[in-house]
Amino acid sequence: MITAATIIHYIEDMERALAFYRAVGLEATSESPGWSTFNVLPGLELALHGGKASTSGDPHPFDAMTTTFSMSVDDLEPYCERVTAAGGEVQRILEPREHIPVRMALVNDPDGNGFQINQYVG
Repeated sequence: MITAATIIHYIEDMERALAFYRAVGLEATSESPGWSTFNVLPGLELALHGGKASTSGDPHPFDAMTTTFSMSVDDLEPYCERVTAAGGEVQRILEPREHIPVRMALVNDPDGNGFQINQYVG
């Protein structure tokens, strides 16, 4: 039985990463120079691990079909503005299409970790 899930982002600057994830609405549950965590939802944790796992310039995880962090929001545009104001980058927004009633923003945090933000539009 699975009781929790953790998504790990490898980062270069812990203070910058902590500030970014706080600015986009997450609350830290532990902090240290090499490992910090956020409780995203019951059973789902985001962990920041000091030290980059790969070089910059890799494709967005969405494009590479690798594991990525995904959050759902009520209104996509204000949240994308929040990401940018916190030092992240909005790569692109994908509009709903057949059988996918979701607007998706593909974004990067300040260390280049890609994740997506979804808005269900029915």
